[in-house]
Amino acid sequence: MPNVPHVVTDEFAWSYADVKSRSETIAAGLMAAGVRAGDHVAMVLANYPDFVALTYAISRVGATCVPINFLNRRDELGYVLKQSDAAFLVTMDRFRDLDYLAALDALMPGWEKDGGGVAFPRLKCVVVFPTGDEPVRAGAADFTQFLAAGSNPTNFPEVDPQSVSDIIYTSGTTGAPKGVMLMHDMLLRAAFGSAYCRGFDDGWRVTFSLPMYHVYGYVEGLLTVPFVGGAIIPQVQFNPAETLRAIEAHEADDVLLVPTMTSVILDELRARPRKLPSLWAVISSGQRSPQGILREIFDLMTPDEVTTGYGMTELTATTMATRADDPFEWLASTNGRMREIGPAGEPDLGAASSTIASSIPRRARCSGRVRLAS
Repeated sequence: MPNVPHVVTDEFAWSYADVKSRSETIAAGLMAAGVRAGDHVAMVLANYPDFVALTYAISRVGATCVPINFLNRRDELGYVLKQSDAAFLVTMDRFRDLDYLAALDALMPGWEKDGGGVAFPRLKCVVVFPTGDEPVRAGAADFTQFLAAGSNPTNFPEVDPQSVSDIIYTSGTTGAPKGVMLMHDMLLRAAFGSAYCRGFDDGWRVTFSLPMYHVYGYVEGLLTVPFVGGAIIPQVQFNPAETLRAIEAHEADDVLLVPTMTSVILDELRARPRKLPSLWAVISSGQRSPQGILREIFDLMTPDEVTTGYGMTELTATTMATRADDPFEWLASTNGRMREIGPAGEPDLGAASSTIASSIPRRARCSGRVRLAS
């Protein structure tokens, strides 16, 4: 398993061993920079492979990750940094039309040397993750310095599964965004429940452009695949043609979408039909679905199953979901039912209780497609 793909892009693929090694290197760099257990490390990072390595690195040192919406403007960024008590920040220099360094200049002049200064006294250090060919601003810490500083990984502290792993911010639809504290144990149980309930096969591959700062892409994407030795195929931004190309080129089993994405992918397939032989599953969830779209997913994308559901950050991602053996009417008119996969699993997996075995979807229970990696 160490040498099987874990993060797949068009340019390269990182194995599980690669991700482990890079995250250990970054973790050692974080410790060399002064990050300690309990510190809050904010990150403004799109779906680059180093989002994965950095997330795991923060956990390795016992710190708490604060992934920030990379579409936040200056004042929104400042609010989250202050409200989350961020001690360190790793940020892209630019993304699309956003200039994060200019935002920092306005929020905390002199951040290159002084961190948050008087305005953000808890923020000790800002590290720049370059997204282009431009050199990192003079005086600022460069992400590559973490890799150099951590070239000789040290021993890392033992991390309590009940400690806070991430503070993930809500969308703030009814007020200011709220930071939700999620523990390591909570996130792993939620991810296991998704992989098990949806019957992931060995080596399951999931592609998505949903941002990993949100629980949808984070839990249903990144955190699910390790249970089956699978891989994520993250995309930095959404493009319907590129999503379909990624499914074909990297033989994705699964794609994570919200209905607005699904609609334009279906438009692309109507305009330029193609077969997607590897695609087994589609999640189209998170918004109200247009009338008839679920039938069109089956007709045009030709998956074996489609899932919809309901979740929220405060409940660690998906709470309700449809099942593979639900009638189509339920899929078209409901968000499914409470996902019943909890700490007790199926007896065949060595669990102490069989109370939920009868509620497992038919495919996971009978087809043999779920073979969780040891």
